Amino acid sequence: MTLNWLRLWRFLTGYVWFSGEGGFPERLLTEAAKSHLPLSDSRREGESFFAGCPARDYRRLRPLARRACMRLKIRHKSGLYFRLFPYRKRIGVPVGLTLAVTLLVLLSGRVWVVTAEGNTTIPDGEILSAMEALGVYPGCRLSSLDMEWLRTEALTRLPQVSYLSVNPTGCVARVAVTERGQTPFIQDFKQNFSNMVAARDGRILSVEVYSGQAAVIAGQGVTKGMLLIGGAVESASGNTVFRRSAGRVIAETTREISITVPFREQKQLPAGDPIFRPVFRFLTWDIPLFGHGALSGDYLVTEYHHLPHNGSFSLPIGLISRYYTPHKTTVLSHSPEAAAAIADQRLKEQKDALTSGGVTFLSEQHKTVQKTDRGITLTVTYLCKEDITREIPLSVTENS
Repeated sequence: MTLNWLRLWRFLTGYVWFSGEGGFPERLLTEAAKSHLPLSDSRREGESFFAGCPARDYRRLRPLARRACMRLKIRHKSGLYFRLFPYRKRIGVPVGLTLAVTLLVLLSGRVWVVTAEGNTTIPDGEILSAMEALGVYPGCRLSSLDMEWLRTEALTRLPQVSYLSVNPTGCVARVAVTERGQTPFIQDFKQNFSNMVAARDGRILSVEVYSGQAAVIAGQGVTKGMLLIGGAVESASGNTVFRRSAGRVIAETTREISITVPFREQKQLPAGDPIFRPVFRFLTWDIPLFGHGALSGDYLVTEYHHLPHNGSFSLPIGLISRYYTPHKTTVLSHSPEAAAAIADQRLKEQKDALTSGGVTFLSEQHKTVQKTDRGITLTVTYLCKEDITREIPLSVTENS
């Protein structure tokens, strides 16, 4: 047994260093060897004898010392047993240690924290919600997920993202994304085969190919689903090489935004004081810390998280303060002028959301305001410029 393992073994089992006075130390050593009691670091200093032995063997050593006419005295104790002995009557200590070890065993290999990286215009919550729906959430096992399927499905749910990967680092799953309009990070193209197709109709303005082969040119009109960049590339030798296609295809597109504002609409408005109901969160489980029953009616829920964090992310263990504010349905009446102003405001909000997603509005093509007995409908057609690429998997058969 090496020195490090020997020290670890002594720490776990407990070790005792003792001294002996008078008598015959040689006889004690002989009797200990016959009884298979290991003594270490034995030495003699003047009239005193010093040695060490495992804590569990010290009681067996005392009868041998009496036969050798020696008096033993413990000089030093070390080990986990002696450190925990003063707390033997405190039931919380062994229970806490047992619980900690159990949690470490149960949670090893699971994700504790999911974070988003590389996004500048897309909110973290939108990315994390999409990943949670696909099975990436605190408490999941990434080893049970198909990463290629996960990436493809995530790009379908997040059209403003051109590249996505889930990188596990210990108990943290980092979702790295590249938004459209940025130059994507190119990975291993030999195993992840894909094509880039048109996400909507448009007229091509420019084509940038990072990997793959362009299937369109500037000035060409395309329809939704049409191949833009192919992952099957013909090499100089005439063979077909499959890759993961990547690039940007900027096109001139047409977008129509329609907003309807009724003269009378129903809205949920606060109707009382909020009700406080805290819960204890452990990964994805919420343990109630209140004794009341279920709430009836409509409520607006506001949450405040009190979770331990290190500045970059929070652990999913801690207190969640939830406030339930009762709401009631209220009918609001709008004049034609007020309805038109609300429609303009909602139109602006939709344009801002599209602009943050990479859409550039070039000009307003057509605008109509339709007024009926029930409300106003504002419809505006815009000429836009945007990246219309969408990545789809490329199936490669043995005969390809």
